[in-house]
Amino acid sequence: MCLTTLAVAHVKKILEQKTGDISHTFGNKNITFKYIKPDGKFIGKLIKDIQVTNYSIFAVIKEEEFILASSNYKVNKDDVLVIAEYF
Repeated sequence: MCLTTLAVAHVKKILEQKTGDISHTFGNKNITFKYIKPDGKFIGKLIKDIQVTNYSIFAVIKEEEFILASSNYKVNKDDVLVIAEYF
């Protein structure tokens, strides 16, 4: 049994529900997962080339499939980005 695999599976299950913002506390960080449609400045860019502050692109929902974010993934207009916003 791998705890990392179990944790990722649990977060994936929660995020696939698409029920609004989901907040968690990890150590001293509060993290909120949000769903956003990419705006024009993100479309066609690789995730590694997207510069943002206070959040990271955690995953992509593409055609109802949940995909953990990969640095070489190119964002499409029909994607839903799952962002992890941290405070």
